[in-house]
Amino acid sequence: MSTLDSQFPFGQRIGLFILAEISAISASSVVILLGYIAYSAVTIRQGAERRWRLTSPVHLFLLNQLVCDLVQALGGLMNMKWMIDGNVHGGAFCTAQGLIKQLADVGTALSAGNVAIYTFSTLIFRLKPDTNLPRAALIVVGIWIAIILDVAINIGINGASRFYGPTGPWCWITAEFSVQRTVADFLWMWISAFSSLLAYVAVFLVLKGFIVVEGWRVKWTPRQESPTIPQSNILAYKMLAYPIIYIITVLPLAAARYNTFEKRDTPFAVVVLADGFYLSSGFLNVALYRYTRPYLLPHRMDSLEDQSHPTFELASSQSHLPGSNVFGDNHRNSPSLMEHKSADPEYGASHQYGTHSSKTSSGRGYVRNDKMWEGELTGGDAANVDEDI
Repeated sequence: MSTLDSQFPFGQRIGLFILAEISAISASSVVILLGYIAYSAVTIRQGAERRWRLTSPVHLFLLNQLVCDLVQALGGLMNMKWMIDGNVHGGAFCTAQGLIKQLADVGTALSAGNVAIYTFSTLIFRLKPDTNLPRAALIVVGIWIAIILDVAINIGINGASRFYGPTGPWCWITAEFSVQRTVADFLWMWISAFSSLLAYVAVFLVLKGFIVVEGWRVKWTPRQESPTIPQSNILAYKMLAYPIIYIITVLPLAAARYNTFEKRDTPFAVVVLADGFYLSSGFLNVALYRYTRPYLLPHRMDSLEDQSHPTFELASSQSHLPGSNVFGDNHRNSPSLMEHKSADPEYGASHQYGTHSSKTSSGRGYVRNDKMWEGELTGGDAANVDEDI
């Protein structure tokens, strides 16, 4: 199906149209979110309860992931041309799609892996969240240098028009370069998915109490049931959704492509389903961003119906006792977090959201207060989990 004489059947055209529509939804979602963030950072000033500011490395990492999602969606949108033409043929447009698809594959893989590693190191080993934005920017620059080198080396050796070409219903790395397909594209995706899965399992076991981390030592401990889930763990569970989204969207695609590598017939409906999952990652990440980080989406104070947002403090590190969670609040043996704060005279009448200044016994507790939305650190080496993880 790589020449003008070969026409797609109606079913394949419908499949390409569906993929283009999914890409359009993802691209629109990412553009709207990035546009709103830009509007917030530049425009919302007077009367704003909060505005978006780039104060935490995770902000930069998630922005980078959204940009990669946008590139990925652009590659999917280009399928519309093949749907209209009824065939795939070589040329500048085909080469551009192949290049964009490789950029997106490697970019989303490295970005998702970066977020997973950052979350893992902060939650499991209680490493202080790095607030050095220049260092975080260097990490992002390093990711893009790796992406560009991955693409440029192959183009320089093989030539773009030869390296990229028609591959079934769209353009990508041609079958002539099967080794490069694996090394320069799939390998990054598999490594990222595998590392994200390991990070998810490790964090899940710690949060459920099966594993206790003491410094750099890891111990297995019998699990004890807790009647309630601490707020700190709820936040951590939400952050685990990011690597899960990547795993869910990548594995079907990897399975379908592996099946193709093995020269097995793969129904086009399966290809569309797998690619549809993959191309939907932009929309899913935007929805997840809204779910896990709602207070990073700013609005003015007069539009708020409820100003009584809950507050919480993650206890200091007498942690790592059997039964304590990864952040150190021994929820199995202690009163609830809110009861503890209500009974503490240190808070008194200033316990309302946005007014209190909290303390921790060792300076390692994470505090959520009115400054958290700007990512400011409060007290000693304290950092805000909701912002800095």
